[in-house]
Amino acid sequence: MDDIRARPRGDTAMRGAALRPTQDDASLDSRSSTLGSGRKRAAVVFNPVRVAIDQLRDVVAEHENRLGWGESCWHKTSSEDAGRSAAERALADDPDVVIAAGGDGTVRAVAEVMQGTGIAMALAPSGTGNLLARELGLPLNDLPTCVSVAFSGAGREVDVGIVDVQDEWGDRRTRAFVVMAGIGLDAEMAENTSAVTKARLGWFAYVRPIARSVIANRLFHLDYRVDEGPPRSTRAHTVIVGNCGTLTGNLLLLRTRSSMTGDWMW
Repeated sequence: MDDIRARPRGDTAMRGAALRPTQDDASLDSRSSTLGSGRKRAAVVFNPVRVAIDQLRDVVAEHENRLGWGESCWHKTSSEDAGRSAAERALADDPDVVIAAGGDGTVRAVAEVMQGTGIAMALAPSGTGNLLARELGLPLNDLPTCVSVAFSGAGREVDVGIVDVQDEWGDRRTRAFVVMAGIGLDAEMAENTSAVTKARLGWFAYVRPIARSVIANRLFHLDYRVDEGPPRSTRAHTVIVGNCGTLTGNLLLLRTRSSMTGDWMW
């Protein structure tokens, strides 16, 4: 089983990193005893709502002891930024691998920080869709195997998409994604589905937001260009650019391709 090496599109390069679990609410640094020891170390970025943290800590500790790694650092995500700050703290630990433990939102936030660093990123999928893990063929309900991949798996490069966004107030920001980026119906669905509902209902949590968006039947004007082609205009309910094309239940949303080919689906 391989772990992930992620590569952003364009002139940035990233490979996946296994995160070491951070140990406390305030990003307690538990690695002091391993500094300067020359041993490999991991950092874990985890979503406390999605992850069985006691089990994850036990499995990580088992691999540390068996493989002679130093004690991992653990960083908890917050609802304010979905994990970006936790990933930045993990990166500051200078780990050999960063493990993203959570759903696709956590994976996206960690990948955004990790791209171009040359540090490996591994997945411990614990979310509703786990779409990148599905695309890569990683086990979804086997935490020991996922952690084993993080500590000893082979590397693979994964494409990373970059999106420049300007909101209605004129503020601009750049975001990275490894699964999909969407505007319109897709974005409304994601925005109107709460984390609590997803934790309770899983994929079915999206049914009501999808139904509301479809009934509203709102079209928007779109000017776009693909690669170096001519500018075009259209109206649409939703636009999705995808690195992974298959949803939960093996539902094919976008034509089949690999997240490692350098091509995109839309």
